[in-house]
Amino acid sequence: TMSTVGENQLQRIIRDLHDAVSELSKEHRDTGEPITDDSSSLHKFCYKLEYLLQFDQKERTTFLGSRKDYWDYFCDCLAKIKGANDGIRFVKSIPELKTSLGKGRAFIRYCLVHQRLADTLQQCLMNYKTTCEWYYERSPFLKSHLNIDLINHLYELNEVQFDVASRGHDLDSDWPTFARKTLGSAISPAHAWKPPSRCSSVNSLVSNYRNLIKMISSLSCSASEDLRIELDQSELKQQELQEKIRQLTSEAADLKAVVQDLQEQLLAKGPNQEKEEDQEVVKAVRECADHLHTATQGLEALRTSERNLEAKLSIAENRNMELLAKLDGALSEKGQQATNYCDSAWKIQELLTKLKEAEEERIECKRESKDQARLAEQLAQELKLQEEKLKETENKLDTCRVSADKERTTAMQQADELQMTINRLQGALSLKERETGNLRTQLQDMQRALETKDGQLEEHKKMIEEELQHKSVLEEQLNAKVTELSSVAQKIRQLENLNQRLTSESQSFQMQAKKLEEYKNQCTSLMEINAKLIQTVKRNEESSKELVQANNTLERELITTQASEKQLRTRLESAGLTVENQNLEECIQNCQMNSEETKIEQLGENSILSQEELNERGTVPQGNKTATSSLLREANESSRTDNGESTSRLALAEAQLELNMKDVSRLQEEVMELRALLLVSSEEKIKIQALQEVTEASREDLRAQVEQLKSQVEELNRRHVEELLRCREREDSLVKERDMEAHVRAEIQTNLTAVREELHVLKTQNSTFALENGEAREALHRANTETAELGVHVCMLTGQNEESQLRWEELSTKLQELQMEAQEEVETLSDSMEALRKDNARLQEQLKQTEGLPEAMQKLQERLEQVEEEAKSVQKIRQREVDTLRSQLSDEAAHHQNQVQVIEVKILIGVGFVLAEEELALTQQSCNELGVNLSRSAMEKQAIELKMSAEIDDLYRTKQNLEERLIELIRDKDALWQKSDALEFEQKQRAEEQTDRDVTYCLSCRNHFTWMLRKHSCRFCGRPFCYYCLVHDASVHQGGSSMRCCKDCFNQRSSGRGDLGSPLRSAHSPISSPTRTSTPGVPGKTYNVFRGITKIDITSTEDSDELIGSVQDAEICLLKSGEMTLSVPFSVEDVVQFGDKSRELFIRSSCYSVILITAAHPGLTISWVFSSEPKSIAFMVVYRENLDTPPEQAKVLIPLTRCNSHKETIQGQLKVRNSGEYTLVFDNSFSRFLSKKVQYKLSIEKPEVCNGSDCSS
Repeated sequence: TMSTVGENQLQRIIRDLHDAVSELSKEHRDTGEPITDDSSSLHKFCYKLEYLLQFDQKERTTFLGSRKDYWDYFCDCLAKIKGANDGIRFVKSIPELKTSLGKGRAFIRYCLVHQRLADTLQQCLMNYKTTCEWYYERSPFLKSHLNIDLINHLYELNEVQFDVASRGHDLDSDWPTFARKTLGSAISPAHAWKPPSRCSSVNSLVSNYRNLIKMISSLSCSASEDLRIELDQSELKQQELQEKIRQLTSEAADLKAVVQDLQEQLLAKGPNQEKEEDQEVVKAVRECADHLHTATQGLEALRTSERNLEAKLSIAENRNMELLAKLDGALSEKGQQATNYCDSAWKIQELLTKLKEAEEERIECKRESKDQARLAEQLAQELKLQEEKLKETENKLDTCRVSADKERTTAMQQADELQMTINRLQGALSLKERETGNLRTQLQDMQRALETKDGQLEEHKKMIEEELQHKSVLEEQLNAKVTELSSVAQKIRQLENLNQRLTSESQSFQMQAKKLEEYKNQCTSLMEINAKLIQTVKRNEESSKELVQANNTLERELITTQASEKQLRTRLESAGLTVENQNLEECIQNCQMNSEETKIEQLGENSILSQEELNERGTVPQGNKTATSSLLREANESSRTDNGESTSRLALAEAQLELNMKDVSRLQEEVMELRALLLVSSEEKIKIQALQEVTEASREDLRAQVEQLKSQVEELNRRHVEELLRCREREDSLVKERDMEAHVRAEIQTNLTAVREELHVLKTQNSTFALENGEAREALHRANTETAELGVHVCMLTGQNEESQLRWEELSTKLQELQMEAQEEVETLSDSMEALRKDNARLQEQLKQTEGLPEAMQKLQERLEQVEEEAKSVQKIRQREVDTLRSQLSDEAAHHQNQVQVIEVKILIGVGFVLAEEELALTQQSCNELGVNLSRSAMEKQAIELKMSAEIDDLYRTKQNLEERLIELIRDKDALWQKSDALEFEQKQRAEEQTDRDVTYCLSCRNHFTWMLRKHSCRFCGRPFCYYCLVHDASVHQGGSSMRCCKDCFNQRSSGRGDLGSPLRSAHSPISSPTRTSTPGVPGKTYNVFRGITKIDITSTEDSDELIGSVQDAEICLLKSGEMTLSVPFSVEDVVQFGDKSRELFIRSSCYSVILITAAHPGLTISWVFSSEPKSIAFMVVYRENLDTPPEQAKVLIPLTRCNSHKETIQGQLKVRNSGEYTLVFDNSFSRFLSKKVQYKLSIEKPEVCNGSDCSS
């Protein structure tokens, strides 16, 4: 069918699109360069994507009749989405593109360059309502599984770069097939495809205002030069700080070298030169203190430089604030001077660029401060490393002292000497501390912060010292134990002699144990043999059971065969088949003899194999050889007895052969019957072939009928195509006529469109200026927030510098505490001596405990004797178990031989039955094959019938589809004719209206209108007349107010014939442009008066829904989807008591506010006066019967118009024709950032008769 063909084609197109995407990604990966218009895979991708976008798309046209394409679908989906409409704005700015198709192609190329194709298409498809309005059900965009697959493949293009020209190709005609090589090819494609910015639109208007720009640029240049000078100074100071940092790093490296030299000297010198080493360590500590002092001075210099940088940053921030103040002043002047608006925008741009430069300089200063802080942290880390190395040297000194104490016997004397040396060092340090008092005063602040960390380090040192003392104690204990072990070694030698004696005895036990193991192995082998025999016995039992069952079945069959033997013999004699029977009997006897001989041979082989197995098992010990020989003898005797029994079995087999011969004769009779059945089946085959020939003939007839139907269908299709071509020709002629009429109409309306376009351009310029102001203010706000963040970051850096200072102080306190540790080490040495004495006492107690070793040896000997007795008892028990197993094996072997004999007899009987069963199986197979052939022929016949029926059904369906399509085409044809008639009628009506409007003379007296003889329109039919011909008064309904009308309308209403005027003319009165008149009450302001726009007859019965819909779409959409800020209801009494004071109405950005006036009686005139701040506002008037009526049924009396109410006050009035709700709407949805206030006054007047002059309503 047609639907399946379309789906297959769609799937093929989607597959081709996926292949094109993979080819593009592969090409980009292989070359590493962006893809241009020269790529064939890009051409394929563009064509396939365009086909999908146009597949099953609904036909929609513009007002002028041009066809809409997928570009309009993108506009409907993405016009109101922020960020996604950049491409739409860019494409609209290209003047070369004229058609909707070309714009859609340019939009796809824009999305490819910016790597946003998958995102934009996904945003469009998420708007399910609009996609349903644009596409039918067969479209892939309305199927979720195809959508997901397609978007997932398109996301692969986000990693591919495209270098595609934005202009220079005729996209309206076709996709580009080659890349344009221009001089500007060095420019990146993303830059060429940027959407039009508002700044560029402002820059185009700046050519006439360059004098003021020079003044502002001179001021901004001076400020920028000051900032650059400050930046140069800060860079010089930064270089100085870096040099100081390098000096500090070099000093730190020198300190590291000194520490390494000290470590090498400590390793080279012996324990005799400890005093000299202590002095050198003290000197090194002093030098480290000096270096710390210099480092602190360097840090203070760094702090001062950082403070200077912060001061400069604050100065730069103040200057930035001054620039911001200048910007605010420029913005205020811009609001006052609308003529210089473009110049102020240019100034704002220059100031913003300077602000960005200042911000970049500030960021560089911050980076410099961060680098300095990092360098300070690195210095602090290096100082920590130096302190750790000093600690390591001290630890090494401690280890040297401990080793000296172990080697020397007079450890206490050396400890006293060390105390004396430490006291001397303390005296020397006290003298030098007085000299360096000024330095210590500066370092005291830093030492307080380090005291907490030093406490933790002291605790770690104490733990390490305790561990070292414990190790020394353990070493002494080990020495004492070595001496004890020497005394114990003698006792061990004595015990070794005893052990040798015991080993000789144990060897004898081991020999006995090996013998036991051998016996165990023999037992296990016998057990395995027994298990195998048991398994064979079980198998034989199972086979015997099966043979018994087979015997039972054979006996039953013998009974049946005996009954049928007699009948077979009679048939065989009559048929003369005795010779064949004898031959078969001889063959059967020969087969039986052969089978018996093979069985006898198998028995002999089995006996030989059993003898060989017994010979192999003769490797068992000598005790088992006697048993195996007896078993072999028994087996030979049993084989002899078996031979005697086999002769008796042969006699039995001969008797069974006779029975089997009878079975064979019965089977031959069954074969004859089966042959008869074969003849019957062959006859049935012939019948089936005849049926097949008949079916083939009927099939050929059906094919002929199908061909006739196909020819008829083709004729119908040709007729339909001809009718379609005729319809298309008619449509083309109608379209040409409509185009001609449109051209004529366009020529008439060129003047009006030109004026409206100029107004629209001015309004758009004003709106863009307002948006640019808002964006500039937002940019200033962002700059302020960024400066605040920078200040916070500077505070963080100062805090980090303070932390580094605290670390310096901690390091200085550590150096002082190292001196105190030397005194504590002497005390620890004395404590270690006392611990050693205690350990000696413990070792003496352990020596006393070792004297009880001989008693333990006696206990061990007693245990050995007990173990030997247990082993002997175990050997006796195992021998008994072996004897019992041997007796069991002999019994089981005899039983097994008896079972083997029984099984052989049963096997001989079973062979005859197997042969008979095979013959039966062959006959059954032939019968089954015949049945299968019959079933196949029946199935083929059914399949042929089903195919024919399916083909006939398909033909009927295609016929029905074609008939339905014909009906649809006829309906479409009728609809087109109706539309063409309606268009002709509308064109005639519009031509009449336009001719009435363009008339320059009175239709009654034919006098031309001049400035003395003014033109007036009839209130019912709207035609132009002079004042003297429009003298009749008539009312709309009884009791209502009278209005001026022409003679024809007066006669119609007085005679009561027809309706009150022409509804087409009364519904749409001519709308004049708003004029400005000055009022004496408000000096310095002007009033913008709405003339004629409000005189709309609400009781009109216009049926052209398309015209009303085109006017009311924007207003109703605002009421339905817009956001309302305030709703102020008034009754007629409230408006009467309104007074002279004006009231205020607030409207938020992107919202609207409403004033509701409920008029209970017709005939009143509602007047209003309003002004807005700070910018313009949009205004409209809507009528509803009551508040419950939906917005779709509302009537727009005054369409939505943009009023410059911030420059002049707007006034207007409306005459109430029907009772209901009159809504004054103030719209601010076009402004995204500015909220507005409206000052308004309301009043109600009684109806007045118009006396010929221009009445503002």
